[in-house]
Amino acid sequence: AGNGVSSRRYTAWTFLPMSLFYQFHKPSNCYFLLTAAVMMIPDVTPIHPWSAIMPLLFVVAVSEIREFVEFWGAGTRDNSINNKPTRRINSGGASFLTLPWVG
Repeated sequence: AGNGVSSRRYTAWTFLPMSLFYQFHKPSNCYFLLTAAVMMIPDVTPIHPWSAIMPLLFVVAVSEIREFVEFWGAGTRDNSINNKPTRRINSGGASFLTLPWVG
């Protein structure tokens, strides 16, 4: 239990599964996923299933890229705050030590 600042929603290992989980909590993405699933049945639709899958893939891909940029930016901001110098009083109480925030 350190004193570091972390404003990230994900870790490097959970980024893709968690961000996809959040993407499909949006009703519009669920609607397009359901539409694409129905269009995979050849007797139901007269058009090619890719006409429903491609818009969904595009929207999810753009959202994932935006999410990754925010994830990367949060990590950069966290590192800059955690490495910012701060002053800590030493154990004798007579002087201050300059240390990184997380140390």
